[in-house]
Amino acid sequence: MRVTLRSPGLFAAVLDGGGEGIIVPQIRTMAEVQTAVDLTKFPPLGERGIHLLRPHTDFKIPPDKATFLNEANQHLATLIQIETVEAVTIIEEIAATHGVDGLYIGPDDLETSMHSAGNTDPDFLMKVVADVGAACRRHEKIAAIHIPQPDMLPQLMEHGFT
Repeated sequence: MRVTLRSPGLFAAVLDGGGEGIIVPQIRTMAEVQTAVDLTKFPPLGERGIHLLRPHTDFKIPPDKATFLNEANQHLATLIQIETVEAVTIIEEIAATHGVDGLYIGPDDLETSMHSAGNTDPDFLMKVVADVGAACRRHEKIAAIHIPQPDMLPQLMEHGFT
């Protein structure tokens, strides 16, 4: 699910309902990245509330809560969307954040943000792809994008996008 930080209550609803992945759009600061981790991950990694009688546990209390919380954190995908000029400047820091599982480029919003900031470089998207791919490789994170053109796939794969 794609959930904005402007709707913090929706994170709990999606995840307690059994959601297995969250994409957080319009990130501009590392404080927002940390908020995304806090809303999606259980303690001690984040601050997600622990209510275990929900669909995400099949309405059963796990026999070992600490093990459950650790495994749940490992299995939930928290992806930070790279679609603002500000996010482009902190790609490395985002990828290095414990609790962030991947970076997801939003090419259309990114293009709009870049052009609004005065960047009209026609190769900017592939430069961001290269930066995201390299940072994700270094930090063992998922590199993702929705493809504006299918013929970009070989280039994306060269940069570690799967």
